[in-house]
Amino acid sequence: MLLTKIKELFKGLSSWFLRGNNRVKLLFLFISLFLWFIIKLSQTGYHSPSHFKLDYYDLPLDRILLKEGPDNIQIDLEGSGFSLLRYKWFNSSSVAIDINSLPELEDGRRYWLTNKNLREIESDLGLVGTQILKIKPDTLFFDLGRLMSKKVPIVANYNADFDTNQFVLYRKIRLSPDSVLITAPAQDLWKIEEIYTQPILLNEPSDSMQVEVALDIPKVKNFQAEFAKTTAILEFSSLAEAKIEVPIIAINNPDSTRFEIIPNKAEILYRTALRDFKDIRADEFLVYANYNDIAENPEARFISLKIESPPQAVRYLQINPQRVEFIITPL
Repeated sequence: MLLTKIKELFKGLSSWFLRGNNRVKLLFLFISLFLWFIIKLSQTGYHSPSHFKLDYYDLPLDRILLKEGPDNIQIDLEGSGFSLLRYKWFNSSSVAIDINSLPELEDGRRYWLTNKNLREIESDLGLVGTQILKIKPDTLFFDLGRLMSKKVPIVANYNADFDTNQFVLYRKIRLSPDSVLITAPAQDLWKIEEIYTQPILLNEPSDSMQVEVALDIPKVKNFQAEFAKTTAILEFSSLAEAKIEVPIIAINNPDSTRFEIIPNKAEILYRTALRDFKDIRADEFLVYANYNDIAENPEARFISLKIESPPQAVRYLQINPQRVEFIITPL
């Protein structure tokens, strides 16, 4: 029912418009409205708020903005309708702020006062026949941080994807270069003690190899590194297993007692890199039983064995037996 009425109304308007006199009247009505609109826009005294983009430049070389400033400011303008319409809907102008020339507060922040920079704002915006009434905000603050640099060591992030019971990293990974100059805001820089590499994942070792690896750059704003990659030099060796028998030494026994260990020798099972196998000597192992471990427990029957300062080339070791019997007799 409603659709039918709408169709009838549209049909009636169409027939009215097609009459000759009515078309002329409508044309004159449009022309009158257009002229009235033009006259109104040419008059002055209109007020309108407009937003203008802000452009920051000339930031000091050793400083960075800790917080980004606002993207735009609101300026209330007074002028003709044409000029305000231009700034309201067809505005491409922006206000430029020279950060380096701004006055500085005691806390290091810099500030920009709009009422002190009206001429510069008018010049940047190219205001003609338009007056600035008010600007929001009236003051902009810029929190600047100081950029600082220091050199930190690079640490290899190494993972083995092979049987480490058969092969071993023979020497500490060498990096070339092994340190990097970094630059960051002062409040972040002091927290960074070293820079890691991206993971070095190897699934097939060889005697010697070089791998180019990227640095793991910290997620710190305005962070810079002297370079982004380093070269890791790795050496591997197969492992050899051996057994040796060494005497057990009794220590800290009083002069008034005799401290005997049964048995008085222990077997050491160890692994070392094949390259170092021939250099391992039995006299480098010191296995001992400490009288002090049983002094407060006279009912004990066994004492645990300990090993002190095994050779650095030894990768794994096990003492057999791990504990022994003992006899204490007075002298």
